[in-house]
Amino acid sequence: RVASIKALNRLSYLFIPASLFLEAMEALEISYEADFKEIFERRVFFQSAEAISRDVPTTILNRIAKRCKVEMVQEGQILIIPGSDHDHLLIISGEVDVIVGNDRERFVANSLVGECEFLLTPSGEKPARLHEVLAVESMEVLSVPFDVVRAYPVIVDNIRRLIRTRRGNIYRTLPQVDPIS
Repeated sequence: RVASIKALNRLSYLFIPASLFLEAMEALEISYEADFKEIFERRVFFQSAEAISRDVPTTILNRIAKRCKVEMVQEGQILIIPGSDHDHLLIISGEVDVIVGNDRERFVANSLVGECEFLLTPSGEKPARLHEVLAVESMEVLSVPFDVVRAYPVIVDNIRRLIRTRRGNIYRTLPQVDPIS
C-alpha cells in the first residue's frame, strides 16, 4: 500500500479482492501496463515536488498527470531560455542551475522550476521568460502546462508561496514576479 484512506463521514463500501478487480480489468480489456502505469508514474513525479503538490486531492493529481509529459534531458541542456515563450512548469529529478541576471542558484531533485513568470502571464498567453534553467546532469523532467495548473487555486497558492520564498534569494532582482503580494 502507498496510501491510507480515512472516512470523514459514515459510509458504506464494497471490498473487492485484487484477483476479482484484475479479472474485471481483463474482461474490459484494460491493462495496468498500458492504461494506468504511465499516468500513475507522472502523478507520483508531480507529487514528488511537494512545494507545488501540497494539499492537492488525488483526483486533481490524476487530471494533471494526464496532461503532463516526461522528457529526458541531457547534462548541459538549456531547459528554459530567457525571452522564450515556453509555457510549462518543470519538475526536475536531478540538479539544475537557475540563472537570473548575474545570480545563479542550484536547485536539486524534486524541485519546481519555471514558475518565475507563472503569475505574470495572463491565461492563454505564452510568457516571455525572464530567467535561464540549465541541466547540471542528465535526468527526467516532468513538463506541466501553465493552463493545466491554473485551473486549481490550491496549486496557484502553492506556487505563490514558493515564489515568495525564492524572492529572498534568486528572484530578488525580479520584484514584479508576484504582483499579488
